[in-house]
Amino acid sequence: MDLIELNNDTNIDNAIIVGENINNNIIASTNINNAIIIGTNVDNDIITDTIDPIGENIDIKLNIITKYSKNHVLGSCLIDEIINFGWSRWGYNRPPDLTRVNEIIKYIEANNSIDWVLYFAYSNNNIPKLEIYDGLHRMAAITEYIKRYELINARCPLRDQIILISIKINPTPGDIVDAFTFINKSVPVPELYFGHIRKDIIEEIVEQWRDRYKLHFKPSMRTNIPNINRDIFIDIVSKIYEYYKINEDKAKLENILINTNNYIKNLSSFPNPVSVKALEKCKKTGCFMFIIKPTELFDYIVYHNFIKL
Repeated sequence: MDLIELNNDTNIDNAIIVGENINNNIIASTNINNAIIIGTNVDNDIITDTIDPIGENIDIKLNIITKYSKNHVLGSCLIDEIINFGWSRWGYNRPPDLTRVNEIIKYIEANNSIDWVLYFAYSNNNIPKLEIYDGLHRMAAITEYIKRYELINARCPLRDQIILISIKINPTPGDIVDAFTFINKSVPVPELYFGHIRKDIIEEIVEQWRDRYKLHFKPSMRTNIPNINRDIFIDIVSKIYEYYKINEDKAKLENILINTNNYIKNLSSFPNPVSVKALEKCKKTGCFMFIIKPTELFDYIVYHNFIKL
């Protein structure tokens, strides 16, 4: 799908339509199929009967703020446009951490401004997709907030708020990896997210531990003993996966973590200073593994070779 300027063209198919002052007259004078409308001063009363828009009969009306290149624009649109289109998570990104999502929902509930920029990639290789590659937790929180609101109320007012989005049109996977890495220099994409076989196994193990030991998982990247951040734990588990060549042996990976936890539980003294309060928390939950600092946990597991226990 190409990014094109809307002027006197006719028979426009599979296009990102860009232009100024887009209104009913312009739309009616063209034969538009499968298109997203992006422009300045887009008329909200455009008659969509003449349009076969992308996805679920919804087109995205985006007011351009600036064009960085032919296939990359920064603009503003109603949150409702993104929700209705059916956005999804960029395949190489981590799944959202529900702890962080709920914290952002509380922020929204406090009537704080949603003055964010969200980063999307749009592609239309047979199936049109709008994938968010940066801002996932914020977009997940917005979506969940609207869902919860409309379970007990009418239309959520948040749908009609304007948000800024950067959108790349038909980028290569490398383009998005480069953009994501530049934006998140301190949070690189884990190697595991480029492998479809081990990705599901690792995510499932991590979610099991997070559900089992909820009190130990915190949204902050800097946690105190005996807690850990979910994304940091994903990185640790992925390293274990690689080091022990787990392949598809989920039970093997789970046993390494269980053996580690049991070993630390039975220690008479711990490698790191542990407060009485922290130890009481571990005894209450049964989780002792995070007594070891996150920066030292992988090396600790390899040194003691818990795969043999």
